[in-house]
Amino acid sequence: MVKKTTLQNASAPGPFDLLWDRIQIFRIDQANMLLHLHSLRRAIDAGAEEIEMVSLESVFAKSLSRTLGRCARKLRLAAKDLNRLILLVERAHAPKASERSAPKPKARKRRPITN
Repeated sequence: MVKKTTLQNASAPGPFDLLWDRIQIFRIDQANMLLHLHSLRRAIDAGAEEIEMVSLESVFAKSLSRTLGRCARKLRLAAKDLNRLILLVERAHAPKASERSAPKPKARKRRPITN
């Protein structure tokens, strides 16, 4: 016995339904993107903190400790960039139908080059 999904049971959507679906999909994608960006930022912050502690403890030679410190600072800058990106994604709005780009035309078949 095959179980029907909700999409198979649904009637043909009207124009309002399609707009609503696009907005719902946008919100779901936005939430997923924010989740990934926040997770990535937390991981980078944690890694930068660990690297910075190791560099300050001078576990390795001075030159390597300085290199670790520089890398920790770079990671902190990357985390700040992610903060800016998070703000942009949070403020984003679903594109209107007219704002969406037109599909690309299909590539034509080319004749083979003969030498």
